[in-house]
Amino acid sequence: MAPSTDVVSNLVITFNSSADTYERGIGSATRAIATHIISLLDPLPSHPVVLDNACGTGVFTGELLKLCPHAQIHAVDGSSAMVDIMYSLIQDKKWSEQVQAAVMDGQDLGFPDDIFDISVTNFGIFFLPDPSKGPREILRTLKSSGVAVVTCWKELGFYPVLYEAQSIIQPISPVRGSTLDEWQHKERLEKTMVHAGFRNVKMESKEVVLWGQGLAGLVRSLVGIFNSIVGSQWNEEEKAKLDRVTERVLTEGRRIFCVEGEGSDVGKVGVRMVAWIAIGKKCE
Repeated sequence: MAPSTDVVSNLVITFNSSADTYERGIGSATRAIATHIISLLDPLPSHPVVLDNACGTGVFTGELLKLCPHAQIHAVDGSSAMVDIMYSLIQDKKWSEQVQAAVMDGQDLGFPDDIFDISVTNFGIFFLPDPSKGPREILRTLKSSGVAVVTCWKELGFYPVLYEAQSIIQPISPVRGSTLDEWQHKERLEKTMVHAGFRNVKMESKEVVLWGQGLAGLVRSLVGIFNSIVGSQWNEEEKAKLDRVTERVLTEGRRIFCVEGEGSDVGKVGVRMVAWIAIGKKCE
């Protein structure tokens, strides 16, 4: 189990305390991956029963309903703040006939065996204290003909920015690594799925961009993430410098660190992100 000071624990605390900021932060990148996942599931069953596991702000649920309005979706998350957002979405978007939401531990899913046609865990596996239990629960609740998709980050384009900011603010004590780092290796996710019992596990990577509205918007997004990462490793005086130093790092290293928006994304500035995507079946 990761220690309480780990980056993952800090991120969970952040999402619980201010889940409405999720979409303004890393949400643009996870949405792009959610859209790609749906393309991998084509053709979809006409009335699939779907688990949106670690549903967050409902990104995958919303994207799926655009293409498959007859889906029956169970959206669950260990964060009560995230599930509150789902409840609001269900009401605002009139999803009550298609979507049910609940606070639920991904290591102990409260569903019977063999219920889901599709199970998606989009950037949630590394939040679990024991990530090996999550895929076993996904497998248990999947129909024999079902398909599961699990994602994690291969490359986090904001880390080089953080390291540069850290060298200015706190050069003596580098930011400690986290359990997120081990998931950057393809074998970590692949072996986790295989050991859980999935068959024909296929792995692929997908590049997306974590966008901000202009450089200032990107700075706001990254500073929120950085505060979660450094956690108690930095004191409040050091954290207070993050806005100014992050802006300086991005301004001076814009060509190195940033992606400039084109076409429909003109005016946006972002950092490159790459995801690992595992697709597994319950049976051959």
